[in-house]
Amino acid sequence: MLLMLGLVFVFIILAMVFMGIWTYKDASSRGLNATLWTLVVILIPNLIGLLLYFLVGRNSVSGRCENCNATISKSSSYCNKCGEKVNIINPIKDNYSKKYLICFGASIILSILCFVGLIVFAIMGSTSDNSLGGFSLLKVETNIGDHWNISCYKTNEIEYKTIEIKSGSPKYLFVKGNCESGSLDLTIEQGDKIETIDLTNSSDYKKIDLSKFNEGKIELKLDATGATSSEFKSYWE
Repeated sequence: MLLMLGLVFVFIILAMVFMGIWTYKDASSRGLNATLWTLVVILIPNLIGLLLYFLVGRNSVSGRCENCNATISKSSSYCNKCGEKVNIINPIKDNYSKKYLICFGASIILSILCFVGLIVFAIMGSTSDNSLGGFSLLKVETNIGDHWNISCYKTNEIEYKTIEIKSGSPKYLFVKGNCESGSLDLTIEQGDKIETIDLTNSSDYKKIDLSKFNEGKIELKLDATGATSSEFKSYWE
């Protein structure tokens, strides 16, 4: 999912780059302030800057003088540069424009596809190696060092985590959780020693003494049954 999210940002940035290059070249060919219009197009969001460029900037210059090739507007009868009467306004050639616009469009399409893929993966729920069966929608899991946190929009599955006790450490396990509906239970197992904690609606951390367990590995089993908007947090020390 992180890769997909990264690709979304990469393609959006590429789209901005291609649009910026096109704007700069197009504005330069029309004798406009290329730097200013490029900044307008890039910095004003939701393509409003691009719309302004087409309506105001690009529309103000439509061709070149037949006598001196200076850029002029379509309503001009005389050239502002050479002063000659203009009978024919030569069109401005922009042979370069298509490739940058195509790259811009392709980048936008790819960013949309990646975003859709991100949503699909999120809805399907990326089941991790330490989960078994069931399903999870919009699951976010943090499993770093002595912290294990999970939040889900909707879930009905069991998650597993193993902790190893060495030389009496860790001594305590702190857990809390809640969900709007359904149930959320944490079971701590080591051989025939089993302890279950109801976390369906625990606003404060519950402190669990791990000294009752022997040296070695203990298994944490988080059981979510029809849980919606569930959140589980734990750490040990």
